[in-house]
Amino acid sequence: LMQGAMGIFPIPNFTTPADVAISQNGYNYVTNYSTSNPTDRESVRFDYTPTQTWQLFGRWQRGYNGQTGHNEPGILAAWQTGTETYANLDERWEFGGTYTISKNLVDQVSGGYTHNNELMTSPASTNSQFQQTSALSFPNPYASENKNNLLPAMNFSNGANFSYEPRFPLNDVLTWWSIGDGLTYMAKNHQLKFGAYVDSAISFQPHHTGQWGNAGSGIFNFA
Repeated sequence: LMQGAMGIFPIPNFTTPADVAISQNGYNYVTNYSTSNPTDRESVRFDYTPTQTWQLFGRWQRGYNGQTGHNEPGILAAWQTGTETYANLDERWEFGGTYTISKNLVDQVSGGYTHNNELMTSPASTNSQFQQTSALSFPNPYASENKNNLLPAMNFSNGANFSYEPRFPLNDVLTWWSIGDGLTYMAKNHQLKFGAYVDSAISFQPHHTGQWGNAGSGIFNFA
């Protein structure tokens, strides 16, 4: 299996006597590529005091981190022949209010909602490099999750370390919301606090292949 698996990797390109003098036989392949990393951050907040007893605030935040290159999350294989595009988008909405019931009693409520989407797309030419063939075939016990019939994740740790992680097509979604309420009572030199808080997080990962999911295509470690 190891000999067959080696066939997915490019042939050595750093093997001349001058190259070996530099690598000391620690590696025999080098690559040079550029990566595009667009990043965007946006935030809007408002504060409003409608009366002497009410204070309100709200906030919206958006973050985007994009990457296009050879060694991005979802494959993590700098030696691949193609490129991949990875995007991580998150948005959050928050609100809060403070109500002064009396000079001794204050109520504070707050909540929020977060939506995160981790997405990666690869062209067909890139996918085919990591798909099983008749010459290199592994069992596919989780075909419903490994729909592209991807080769198992592989880690090589004898000499130069290299690997690949078949976590594509990647389309992870995380939603999270929370709400809390706190009551503060001033009793002379003491503060008495009471409150409640609840939150919920839901993560949807439809692929679960490769070394992160520990299922799907499986994992092979070669030392």
